[in-house]
Amino acid sequence: MENFYEEFAEILEVPEVNREDALDDYEGWDSLGLLSTQIMAEESYGVKIGNDDLKGLTTVGDIADLIQSRRKAE
Repeated sequence: MENFYEEFAEILEVPEVNREDALDDYEGWDSLGLLSTQIMAEESYGVKIGNDDLKGLTTVGDIADLIQSRRKAE
């Protein structure tokens, strides 16, 4: 998970992201951003997440926490 924030910043096409950043503040957080996040989670962390999993998440840290919790559960 050490590279998560860098990878997520690439998805959003911004220089950097922080844990407490609101997802809605990013133009790149759209349907393509969601799909790219799902692909990154599976390829980089071996975790499958669906659209429903991402609904209701409001910060970058929420996504990191979701991926981390799924990694521990497997």
